Amino acid sequence: MKKYIVSGKVTAFISVELEAKNKEEAIEMAYEECSGPMNFIGNGGTDKLIGVCDTDSATVSINCDDEVEYTEVEEIK
Repeated sequence: MKKYIVSGKVTAFISVELEAKNKEEAIEMAYEECSGPMNFIGNGGTDKLIGVCDTDSATVSINCDDEVEYTEVEEIK
């Protein structure tokens, strides 16, 4: 029997709570405070946990409540 790696995607939502003068500044600051999720060690490796970190000036949250859409299949040896 052949071996395959099947990859998919899922939507995760990141929220950044911060203080700003206006909406445009809030968006710019959100990019500065949290440019994206990070891998963390745990659950048997570095490829199983993702998360975000708070900063001194922002509270950052991540939420994922979606179904996986598998889109790629690669045969491996």
